[in-house]
Amino acid sequence: WNSGPAIGPGGVIFVVSRAHYGPNDTSLVALNPDLSPKWTFRMREILDHGCFVLATSCRSGAPRGVDPSNGLRPTVGVSDQGSSVPVALPDGAVLYGGFSAYNGARGHLVKVSPTGQLMGTYDFGWDVTPAVWRHGDTYSIVTKDNHYFDAQGNEGPYNMTQLSRDLGIEWRYTSTETRSCSTLPDAGLDCVSDHPDGFEWCVNAPAVSPDGTVYAN
Repeated sequence: WNSGPAIGPGGVIFVVSRAHYGPNDTSLVALNPDLSPKWTFRMREILDHGCFVLATSCRSGAPRGVDPSNGLRPTVGVSDQGSSVPVALPDGAVLYGGFSAYNGARGHLVKVSPTGQLMGTYDFGWDVTPAVWRHGDTYSIVTKDNHYFDAQGNEGPYNMTQLSRDLGIEWRYTSTETRSCSTLPDAGLDCVSDHPDGFEWCVNAPAVSPDGTVYAN
């Protein structure tokens, strides 16, 4: 409902698809400029780091790596509550940020090659359309990287993270503001420290200037 297409090099069109009422039966689809199918990459059951890797709420004896909700290999889900849009990359590959619940609702970012093969994943993708910063003969990927809660109910840290083209971490910046503030009639501020873990980066798509400076709220 809330997604849109992306257009890559050569006019290739990328869209995300899912079965009706089936957020765990998902695909990334590439179309030629005339809308004929180019390839389909199924995102169902492509992950292997569920139980006892990233998921902690698993029954004793559950197979390692499965999704605790169904016992299958985890899927990069597509939720109607998200607004993630595929991101066409300079080298013809494509990114998509999907949902997974077992890793603290952080989702997963998936990268697919120009010919429709899995190139890698990153353990955050929920409701984000990452920015791409081209520099030299390569590029970097900038995404919010929130930790919403863990098995003990702790929140944070809330990061902005820059990834290499291979989805390796290049840097992280953590939200450290703890105060909620309102403006007073005399233009002063009235603040209360009520967010000990910092504030979530509640942004669907960060912006990056040509020099690599990142803007996000």
